[in-house]
Order: sequence, then structure tokens, then C-alpha cells
Amino acid sequence: MHSWLRAFALCILLGIPSIPAYSNPEFSQLAAHADDYVFGFYPYGWRNRDPQGDIVFAVQGMRYALLLNASRACIEKAGNIDSTLPAQQAAHQGNHAILDPLPATPVRFEVRIDGKIYQVAAGAPRPESVLIQRMGKFVVNVEVRDITLRSADGKDLENTRADLIAFCWPDHARLTFRLSAESSLADVAVAARYAPGTAGMPLTAVNLLPEAQSMREEGAETFLESSLVSLNPGETATVSLALLSRDSQLPDADSLRVRATGIAPYTQDLLVTYDPAAGWFQVMLGENADIWTTERIQLSAENPTEKTLPLPLAFSKRRGGFGITGMSPVLCDESGAPIGLPVQISKNWHCKPPWFDGVTVLNMGSRAQYALQFRLAYATWGGTFAVSHAQLALEGWGTHQLWDECAIGSFGESITYDPDINLNRSMVDDIRPLMVWGMGKEPQRKWSWTHNVGGADFLVLEQDGKRQILGRQKTEYEAVGPVLTTVRYSGETPGGALQSHVTTQSWSSDDCVRALYTLRYDVSAPVSFSRLAFFQLGADNYNTNLFKEISRGNLNGVQETWTPPMGGKQYSRRHEPLIGDVPWLAITGNEKNPPPFIAEGDQGAWADRGMIVRRWSARLGGVDVPLPHYAVFGTEDGGVPSAILELSPPPGLTTLNAGDFVDAQVEMVILPQRAEDYYGPNAAFAAALREYGGDWRLVHREAKGGTLKVTAEAATVVSTRPVVLRATHGAKGVFSIEGGCGPLAITITNLKRYTPFSLHRRHEGETIPVLSSSDLGCWQSRYHPSNGTYDITFILPLDLPGGISEMQTFVWSCDAS
Repeated sequence: MHSWLRAFALCILLGIPSIPAYSNPEFSQLAAHADDYVFGFYPYGWRNRDPQGDIVFAVQGMRYALLLNASRACIEKAGNIDSTLPAQQAAHQGNHAILDPLPATPVRFEVRIDGKIYQVAAGAPRPESVLIQRMGKFVVNVEVRDITLRSADGKDLENTRADLIAFCWPDHARLTFRLSAESSLADVAVAARYAPGTAGMPLTAVNLLPEAQSMREEGAETFLESSLVSLNPGETATVSLALLSRDSQLPDADSLRVRATGIAPYTQDLLVTYDPAAGWFQVMLGENADIWTTERIQLSAENPTEKTLPLPLAFSKRRGGFGITGMSPVLCDESGAPIGLPVQISKNWHCKPPWFDGVTVLNMGSRAQYALQFRLAYATWGGTFAVSHAQLALEGWGTHQLWDECAIGSFGESITYDPDINLNRSMVDDIRPLMVWGMGKEPQRKWSWTHNVGGADFLVLEQDGKRQILGRQKTEYEAVGPVLTTVRYSGETPGGALQSHVTTQSWSSDDCVRALYTLRYDVSAPVSFSRLAFFQLGADNYNTNLFKEISRGNLNGVQETWTPPMGGKQYSRRHEPLIGDVPWLAITGNEKNPPPFIAEGDQGAWADRGMIVRRWSARLGGVDVPLPHYAVFGTEDGGVPSAILELSPPPGLTTLNAGDFVDAQVEMVILPQRAEDYYGPNAAFAAALREYGGDWRLVHREAKGGTLKVTAEAATVVSTRPVVLRATHGAKGVFSIEGGCGPLAITITNLKRYTPFSLHRRHEGETIPVLSSSDLGCWQSRYHPSNGTYDITFILPLDLPGGISEMQTFVWSCDAS
């Protein structure tokens, strides 16, 4: 039996109790919000203002949208949306479809102190005064700071601080205006005025704190005001309201019941409180500093009413050390099987104390009661290294905008994403190799941060030498781990003539960092350009990498190796065709920068990089372009002469026409350079490093090994990288894979249940168990309420001894009989 089969067999024999066969109607009802979404985005881009010169931030939920004018600290427009689209389609909608039709329904705020009224005179003076704290599938939390309050006689309210805080859910938004003071103030009240108007489909205002604030109609306005209080230093006065879309319902905090108790590694009852400003029941998790230990929580949720109610949950950490760089929250049934309801990851390690929120929404039917488990994995999920793609708040670091972090394990970042390029560098920033010696003066340091060999970038379009940075970037968190991540970024160039849709995927790995990028660019109006790249390995403003050679090849091997000119901010090659099946480019001979970039005596390992064009289809300038092309551009980021690779258009093209498109898939690989640098468990990879490390052959191995032949019975092959199979006949099937190197995510869709699931391998007349749903930490599931089906995703190690490529056949079952 191969070593990886023995490992899985051992996992099965560990005595984990088997899962009973469920028809799962109760859990499918509980997971009815699995396809919910909410987007928060800058409609004109983070660095741009609206036509009036204001900083504006937009929110698009499933049933409503709103426009927050940060410069004026108010809600400018808000209303219901006519139709509910799936998340991926909704992410493609432009401002004209979502924001332009919204009615002007302003929400404005004021403060009364000792009878004198101070209204908002100005909001955020700069983009850094707008803080994205939480961004994900279920909630967008944004704060506006540095607000100026002024009385009618022109006097500013001094020695105070005012903030506008929004928690926006898929079906409603919660707004809180908060005042604090440096010295004591008497008779303080905070108020909100909402003018819904009669045009369009305005939202309904709801008083979130009826015991502490009054609500009344004043002509065409709804007026909310807090009770008078004395405000001392360290205290706050607030007013909170909700804007509710039609056919939506707020959670009934007085009726819903939530209890939580630790199972391991802590066992105490956990504090559960309801926060009306945020709109969630918050479960405060215990302390666990061990990244190798998965936290397990017993959760009880009950709805004693006759109504179906949403139950928003936040599993939170606010103290203690924990493996914040890589976290995978999973909601499970009582036995520990994932039920397919996503959990949003929001966190911040730049502040003190660091914090984490895992956010989800339960759908509680009439008189429903559930016993669940919440699991929080760090370095591993079952027997594999977990992968996560999370929103990371930046308060305390310097900028306050959207930042995403992908991590394999919990040893530091693997890849970071800056969708709005708020650091003025690139969309892909820090990139770090996996399981090589950590940076610093300590020799052979394991399980720690490794050196940064970033960055990379997606669409680079310049007109007259000026980059046209994408705006309206919406982020869709389809899956955030722990086996496979799928996160999409959808935006457009200024004016909207070119739409960009980028899907990023990474999966659990025990050898190296891989990122699969599916690129779709569509042109709706003519676009002229002076420079165009569809993908960059290295980026103009993120590339301090020193290296020796570039190699180019395809499945058959290498075609050319050369040393390019470094620096100069000009092309040494441009519009060159990539010929052959699965073309690839490798950057090898990478080496550390001398001090002060890298400290003297540093013991950390370095890495090489490669890009593989898995798929290419394009129409450019009105003509089909059958071959991808590449370019080499000299960079001087940080004063370091270097070069980057580009996936580029063919020669002779300066204008894109309406109807042009690019549909491509590019895989980025980050590879250790030497076998002695790698301490991971993958023996086949270690052997390849001993033979190929440090040159183009390792990238060629990835290109060849990742080109799979996949066939299936009782299922349709939807994709081969990662492998996606759509079940077509019942709950059993067979698939065969030829090729492969390293671990690969396999997803089976269109299943009627999430358990019991099993996977066996046929080998030399034997049927060898590989995986079953009793292996409670080896797979992830995803429920789709629209058709009542499940996806199950698991990892298969595809390395065979000696790099042999042979057909491997697997039998799967999700049959309760």
C-alpha cells in the first residue's frame, strides 16, 4: 500500500465514531442562508471620489443597496432591489444597475448637548478615515471617523469624537452614531433623521434600542433620539437604527436562545451575549495558543416561537494568544460532520488585543432546536494542512481598507491580496514559500513566517503611461477553507468599458504554495491602451526579487533559458508567443537581497517562482487569438533592478473592441530551491527537490503533473484543476485520474446529502479505503439552498513513487442505504 493510503487508513482506524445516515432535512433548513451575500465596495475605486468630490462607499445586499457618503457621514441613498441574483452574477453588476436607481433617502445624524444642537458638518476628510473592519459573506462592517459636528452659529464641538458605524447584512443595515468626550458633558442625546421619501422602494427604519431611545414621525422624516445621559470620559452615547429591506425579519433577541460549552481544549461554559448594534449573538471562545489543536464547541440553538427567525452568530476571540495567521472555522452537526453552512472569517492582528470573528447565520424554523458543533482549526484540518482565505483588518497597521490573506497552515501568510491596490503596489502582494526554514537569525526555524518573494498582479492597463486602476471591486467569498478556497474579485476600469472577473483558488497542501487564477476580462466599449498585461508574475511596484534566469517551455520540456536585462522600466521582450500545450515560464536562481533589505546573518530559506498557463481563449481587436503571449519588463521597485513576467496581448494591438474578451487560467507556484530547505512531509516532493531543485525542471514538473486526464461514471467532469465532478445518477460513482503531483482538491457536486460519504481506491484487485465521513477533519461541505444539493470537497495526494504517472480509479458513495 502506498504511504499516503496508509496515512488515510490510519486516520480511519483512529477510533473516530461513525456518523449515522441522515436525510438531513433539518440541517438543510438550518443552512438556508448558505447562499446569502453582501458586498461592500468603493463604486469609483478607493482612491477616487464621486462626481461631487466626496468619498463614497457602497453596500449591495441580496435585497437592498445603499450609498454611504463618508465625506458627509450620512447615508445618501438606500432602497430595495427588484430581483435577487446569485452572488457571482450580482458581483458583476455595475453602478448603473445597482446605485443609480436608488432613491435619495438620506439618514443624517446630530447631537444635542444641554439643549444645543450640533449637526454633522463634515465626515471623513481622507480615505484613511474610512475603516473596513469586517468584510465577508454575511456582514460588512465599516466605520467613518474624524467627523466634525457644528452648531447653527458655526461653532465646532471640540474635545469630542464622533463615529458612524455600519453593520450591513444581506437583508438589512444597522447604523450607529457614537459620541465620546474628553471631559464630562451633561444632558447629552444623539439623534438620527431618516427621510425615506416616496420615490423608488425605500427601506423601513427600525428602532434597535426601544428601551433607550425614542422614535417618532416629524413630517416626512423618521426621528430617533437617545435618552438624555451624562457623558463621562471613557463612556459613549449612541443612537442605533436598522434599515430593513422588504420581506426581511430581524432576529428576535428576546426569544432566541443560544448556549455554548467548550469540548476541547477548554471545557467551560462560554459567554453568549446579544449585540443590537452589530446584530449578532456573540459567543466568546476560550483561549488556545496551540496551532496544532482544533477547538471544539458544543452549541445549542433554540427558537421557541411559531415564526421562522434568522439567528446571526459571531464566534469571537478578544484575548489570549491564538494562531491568527491561519484559522478555519467550520460549523458541524453534533457528530462533527460539516453541514455546509459557510462561516465568514474576519480578524486583525495589527491591534492590541488581536481579534477574530467567525460569522454565520442560522435559519431557525418554528420551534426548532439544534445541537451543533463549532470547530476552529489552525494548522491542520484532520490529517492535512488547512487552507484559509480571510479578510484581515488593517487598523493599527497604517491603512484601513480591504486586505485579504491566504494561509496554508498557521505559520504566517502564504499569499496576500489588495483588491483596491490601496498600498499603490499590486493586487497580489506578499507571497511566501511553505515549510521551508523561517526568516531570522535562528537556524532551521520551523513552522514560522518565511521570506517574502512577492508580488504579482492581474489586469494592468495603461493609457498614455498612466495605469487605469480597477474600481467597483466587489469581493465574493464563495469558500474560505479549510480544504479549498474560492474567492472572486470583480471590478471594472474607470468608465466601465472593461470588466474584470478574477477567481482565486488555493487548496490544502503539504509541499508548496499554489494559486490558481481564472481570469475573465470583457470589453463592452472600445479601449485604447499604451500598455496591457493580463497577469504579472512580479509587479511593477512589488518586485525586489533578485534572480539569475528565466526559462520558457511547455509539456514537452524547456524551449529556452536566458538571463534578461534587469531594471530600466522597459521591455526586453514583448508580444512573444507561447507555443505548445500548457506553456510555462520559470524564474529561477532567486537569491536574498543584501542588507538592509535582508538582515545580516539571516538563516531563512528563499524560493523560486513559476507561472503555468493552464487555459487560454481570447478575442482581441475583433480577432480570435489562439495563442497566449508573454513579455519581460524591467522593474526598479525599491531601487532594486529586476524583471517581471507578463501574460500579454499579441503584437500590433493598441485598441480593444467591444466584444473582445480573455478567458484564461494561470497557476502560480512558489517552490523551495533545495531539498535541505524543505522540512515538510511530502517524500515525493522532497525527492523532486533533490533532483530538480533550483532550476526550471521543478516548474515543468508542476505543469506536467497538474495536467490531468479525468474520466467519470455516473458523474460529469466539470473541471480538471481542481477536479470538479457533478453527480448525475444517484449517490454513487466512479472516477479515474491519470497524472498528478502533490495534493489536489476534488469536489463532488449535486449530492442530496452531506453524509455518509466514503471514498475507496481500486488497486490491483483490491478496494482500499481512502476517506469516509467518519474522518471528521478531512473534508468540507457546501449546501446550495437554491436546489437543495451539497458539494463535498476533499484532498487526494496524487504523488506516486518515482514520479510514475498511472491511472488511479476511485469509487465514491454518499448513499444512506
